[in-house]
Amino acid sequence: MALTRRTARFGDLARAVEDQLREQGLAVEPEVLDQILRNRIDTVAEVMRVSPRTALGYAPADLPVILAETIVDATRTTPPSAASCGRRQSLHHVKVIAFSDLTGVGELGGRLFGPVA
Repeated sequence: MALTRRTARFGDLARAVEDQLREQGLAVEPEVLDQILRNRIDTVAEVMRVSPRTALGYAPADLPVILAETIVDATRTTPPSAASCGRRQSLHHVKVIAFSDLTGVGELGGRLFGPVA
């Protein structure tokens, strides 16, 4: 079952991201913002091998700030020609996970919900 704003924690996080974006002078449609937040939670759930609802419980208090900064940075780095064309832009986050050749154990640097370098 997909997480929505009717889920208390998800709704709180989404509203907090909206507040952070508003402070930066940026408005994002609620459906788009919800999808960005859901994608981040789904990615963390996959890495942790838990359900999205469980991963949501591990979301740090500063997740709204992190997501807002990511969205603002993406809007600043999008070329004007790409923003004005009819094509829909999307955010992609890639995190490299290194696996030891000998043990097969994965190493994940940084915080799971943190910004992707």
